[in-house]
Formats: sequence, structure tokens, C-alpha cells
Amino acid sequence: DKKLIIVLLDNRGFGCINRLQQACGGEPFNNLLPEAGGGSEGAQGRHGADDRSWGVAMSTQAMPDGLPAGAKWSKTPSLAITMSTLVEKITAPDVHPKVIEDCLQVIETEVASKKGLSGAAVKAGYKVIKAIKPGMIKEAVTKLLPEFAEALEPMYDKAGRDGDAFSKYLIGHQDEAADALLGVTDRKAHNAKNQTLKKTYDRLRGGAKTHVSAAVPNLARTLGRYA
Repeated sequence: DKKLIIVLLDNRGFGCINRLQQACGGEPFNNLLPEAGGGSEGAQGRHGADDRSWGVAMSTQAMPDGLPAGAKWSKTPSLAITMSTLVEKITAPDVHPKVIEDCLQVIETEVASKKGLSGAAVKAGYKVIKAIKPGMIKEAVTKLLPEFAEALEPMYDKAGRDGDAFSKYLIGHQDEAADALLGVTDRKAHNAKNQTLKKTYDRLRGGAKTHVSAAVPNLARTLGRYA
């Protein structure tokens, strides 16, 4: 006697491929039960549950006038895939306060680690900023964090929108990350009304990239935990 093993598979995997095909603007494969005339609302409901389990939102509504950042819509407006951006992830109400506190700790650690003449200049500038207005550093981090995240978004995309991969990418591209972050602070400094702050920033800007690049690994590990 021989043992016969029969494995029955449904077409959910094909359904996933079909939806991805349409999301990229391609034609459907017509291999889903509803399209073949044998489907039911129950089958569609199961597909929707599968999508939601992966953090993907599916909509059958007509294409809206404007889609949020990170959303893609197929040429046949039946499917929208929206993935959370880095900004959305680190500014979520239950996460944002933790990210701010962790970033403040990164700043304290990095400033304390500076040595030599350049390190003394950084520490002096940091002391001036804290003396001008207590709580200013936390206020600045709170305001700048979304803009920093937006500046790092292209790198988050390159890393496949995964926290660990994003952290490793930043560590491997410290200069790229530093340039993106300094682009944000440069704009802020240019528009600053407080002349003392502006002069302090201008005085430190020459060596800023070196210090920011050195801080990227700690920042990367911090953001990676929440991305």
C-alpha cells in the first residue's frame, strides 16, 4: 500500500498578488472568486482581514481628490495601500513623549562625551542655550522631531520602512543623515529672531557636521526602536 497525501490550497496568495498588481497600475489577474463569479462577501471579508493584519488599509471607494503621504492608488480606483510614515510612527500619542525623552538623553550623552577645544565650544554653547530659557532644549526637540523625521523619510524608505534596517542604514550613512538633519536646523537658525541663539548656532555650525555625524549611531538606535 502507498500513502497518498493531498494538500488543498485556496487562492488567497493569488489574491495578494492580484492586489499588488493593481496597486502598481496593472490589470487584475481575474483569479479571485468574486471576479470569477463564485465569490462571496465572506471571502472578500477574509481578504480584508488579511490586509489589516499586515497594517494595510484597503478601500473600495472612488479615488479622493488628495491622498495622504505614503499612499498609492491603482489606475482602476479600487485599492489604496497606505503605510505609516516615519513622522506618523514617532509622533503617535503613545510614543511621542518617549521618543522626546530618549532624544534628550541622546543629546545629554553626546554633549558630555565631547572633548578638546571643539568639545569645550559645544559644551559652552549648550550651556548658553539652556541658560537663556530653561526647558528650551525639550521644546526645540518636540518641535523639530517631526521635521527631522520628514528629512529622514527617504532613508526610511530605502531601508524598507523597518526599524532595525532603518537604524543600520543610518549608522552606515552617517554623513547623509547628518546633512538631512542639519538642513532642518539651518532653516530654523536662518529664520530665528533671537540673535543670541542665532550667533551661537553660527559659531558652532562650522564643526556641526562632525558632531552630528558622531551622534547619528545613538540617534539611529533610538529612532529604530520606534520606527
